Amino acid sequence: MHFKRFVIFWDITDQFLIDLKDLFSKSTNFESCTVEPDEGDNYSEYLESFCEKVESGEEVIYRYKIPDDSNKVLEFKVDYNRIVIEKKNF
Repeated sequence: MHFKRFVIFWDITDQFLIDLKDLFSKSTNFESCTVEPDEGDNYSEYLESFCEKVESGEEVIYRYKIPDDSNKVLEFKVDYNRIVIEKKNF
């Protein structure tokens, strides 16, 4: 993947999020992505299957530690009916 930042307009399913996690965790260029589906849903259930929930006050944030990179995580921030995904230092 050569893109650093982009927006995806797509319905969110558990498999879709797992596929994004796999793709983004392997990409060296990826920085951030916003997923904006047509319909809202409870994405927390999907994210809890492979992420750790972060205590962050009012924001709903999940983190996935990238296995081969000891200091990087993918952060999934659930914001109303969209998810913002960012690669960050742990």
